[in-house]
Amino acid sequence: MGNKERVIKESELMLKKNMMSYQKGILTLTSKKLLFSIKKGFIQKKEEELFDIPLQDIRSADAIKVWAQDGLQIRFNKNSKVETLTFINSSMGGQTLQTTNPLFVGWSQAINDARDKV
Repeated sequence: MGNKERVIKESELMLKKNMMSYQKGILTLTSKKLLFSIKKGFIQKKEEELFDIPLQDIRSADAIKVWAQDGLQIRFNKNSKVETLTFINSSMGGQTLQTTNPLFVGWSQAINDARDKV
C-alpha cells in the first residue's frame, strides 16, 4: 500500500471461495482501492496480498443475507466482465434471521461512499 493511501476501514473477514471453502484474511478499504490479504508463515507474520480492486472498477457493494448468513457482496469490472466476491464474518456471533449484520451494512456504505469520491 502506498504512503498516500489513507486506510478508511479494515476488518478480519472470510472470502467465500465456493460453497464449502473460505479464506480468512483482512479486508482493507483505502482511498484508492479495496484489498484482501492473508497472513502466512509459522507465526503468521508475513502478509500476502491476494487481490486489490481499484475503487473505480467497483460496480456495487451490498450487505446481503443468504441462507440466514450475513455477507458482503462486491461486484466489480475485470477484463470486460463483471466479477463477484462474497465475504462473511469470521465469527458467527451477532447474526440474526431478520436483519443484516451492521458490520456489512457499514462496509457497503463505506465502499460506495469511497467509490463515489474517486
